[in-house]
Amino acid sequence: MRTAQMMRRAMTAVLAIVSSDSALSQDYPSKSVRMLTTEAGGTADFLARLLAQGLSVSLGQQVIVENQGGGGGISGGLTVAKAQPDGHTLLFYGSSIWLLPFLRKEVPWDPVKDFAPITMTNRTPMVLLVHASVPADSVRSLVALAKSRPGALDYASGSVGSIPHLAAELFKNMAAVNIQQINYRGAGPSMIALIRGEVQVLGFQHGFC
Repeated sequence: MRTAQMMRRAMTAVLAIVSSDSALSQDYPSKSVRMLTTEAGGTADFLARLLAQGLSVSLGQQVIVENQGGGGGISGGLTVAKAQPDGHTLLFYGSSIWLLPFLRKEVPWDPVKDFAPITMTNRTPMVLLVHASVPADSVRSLVALAKSRPGALDYASGSVGSIPHLAAELFKNMAAVNIQQINYRGAGPSMIALIRGEVQVLGFQHGFC
């Protein structure tokens, strides 16, 4: 079920740590490039692999995609922050990289000091999905159902601070409903959870442009 007013996602590919002269020299890249992204099966993983194919051709070096998800990007972000600032270790993540310092007390990297953004790669619309067993065929009926059964409906989300998580919390606030969050390790597992009926609601990025 789609919502007319759900937010659109702007995924920024944070494709390098703090720039250095060597990263900008004519002999870059001098070896294969490592691109870290989220859990396998999600939108970021798919787009990273698609981008890596084109970059491998244009750069003349293989761009290897590595999944380091979980914790909203803690693992992947830390790996890139500690890497040599030569442009050979890249990070392909969304908004959670920038939002985590506002959501957690301790984050082992500074998104402003440790990363240098290169480009925005895509924007994808958000859609609101419900399991087939949920007796709701519109946002209005879903809101009415949630209000009649406070706390009875669960929604799946991936990383804390990700767009699906924040969109769901915004929906809850605007609709004044009590829907419980169930956290999964990425967009792929959260979609599987909805299909299985483990949760009833999911905000998901649909397609890309």
